[in-house]
Amino acid sequence: MDPRWRIIGKLWRIRSSLPCVGHRIYKIDKCIFVGWSPVRGLVDVLRPDILVVGAGISGLMAAVKLARLGFDVLLAEKGPRLAPASSTRNEGWLHAGTYHANSIPDRRRAHGVAKGCALGFLQIKTLIPEAVGSEPAIALVREENRAAEAEDRWLEFSIPFKRVSVSDFRSRLPLLDHTLIYRAYLVRDAAIDSRILFRFLSAECNRLQVRTILDCDVRLKNGEASRLVVNGVEMEVEPSVTVVAAGPWTGDLLGGLDFTVNVRFWKSHILYGRSLFSQNFFWLDPNECTIINHGETGVIGLNEDSYPVVDLNATVDRSRACSVLEAAARCLPSKVGELESYSSFACIKVDIFRDETRRSLDAEVLEFGGRVFCILPGKLTAAPHACDLLVQKVLNCFDDHRGRFFRPWDSPVE
Repeated sequence: MDPRWRIIGKLWRIRSSLPCVGHRIYKIDKCIFVGWSPVRGLVDVLRPDILVVGAGISGLMAAVKLARLGFDVLLAEKGPRLAPASSTRNEGWLHAGTYHANSIPDRRRAHGVAKGCALGFLQIKTLIPEAVGSEPAIALVREENRAAEAEDRWLEFSIPFKRVSVSDFRSRLPLLDHTLIYRAYLVRDAAIDSRILFRFLSAECNRLQVRTILDCDVRLKNGEASRLVVNGVEMEVEPSVTVVAAGPWTGDLLGGLDFTVNVRFWKSHILYGRSLFSQNFFWLDPNECTIINHGETGVIGLNEDSYPVVDLNATVDRSRACSVLEAAARCLPSKVGELESYSSFACIKVDIFRDETRRSLDAEVLEFGGRVFCILPGKLTAAPHACDLLVQKVLNCFDDHRGRFFRPWDSPVE
């Protein structure tokens, strides 16, 4: 038997079980993964321009931005669906830089995180306005000194805000214990519907012909050749560039390339239940609550509640969930009964160890060996900004001696 027909038989078995989305699935018929095509000939390896590992907010956003520039992108996700883990397990708070400008003690780093959030906020709101709530949030402060410091940083970092009169915030937040509030501000932060956000990014991947494989195990080898394992079937991949956007699995993946990255896991807890009012608000003070409303559901988080853990166990810690409840009850004493009926969930977040006790929220793009990049946005809102940094680095790998879009000051890649 012609060996090409044995390959074609294997191809059909793969095709019948391969979980793919996107209209480039037709490429599988033409043996992009394994098989034979009259046009391409016999091939047993996939050679995309870029392999993106991880289909959370960073991976999807990176795939879309790179595909829009004409790159052939392959997106591989370990889980059975897009946007797993912390990409959807959060308050749904689209930051405008307001909170992090004040929550991070180091002024320079606070400016960097706030800037990344502000730039991401504008991109998301411009690109997907239907995903962003129209109701601005109110920022609350307990202490005079904190209010003065907040206004000073907002002015320096060009973050818009407006003081709210006592009568105004009482009408907007009638259920709050107003004796706790020193000052209130109207700010740009808003709720974001992650369902719409990720449906849009998924549709953009389809439109831009990004091939997406779910439920696959990725084994990075040497930065030039990798393997995808889908339903027990191995496929070799030789991308020009690899982007690791795998969140909690970043350390394991890069370890396969003999690169050491000290990834830390952080756990936080969130409550949700019937919305008590429509106004979104958050405190600038530590250990106070944030309430973001999504239609008839109110979602409550706790400022600075993340704590380090050693594994990816997302089981709810009841004592930590009670801390969120207590913070909400402090400012909503008349609604304690309803708050106690709220459900809870936990989420795991990651950062790179920087010899500090606080979780790093810096948007980072790390480079390994010139052709492997790792992206960590710090916050969902900052993902567009982090991906812009990534695009600049990836371009340097392709605008090479072949003379594509060369500026006089660019050095060719050898």
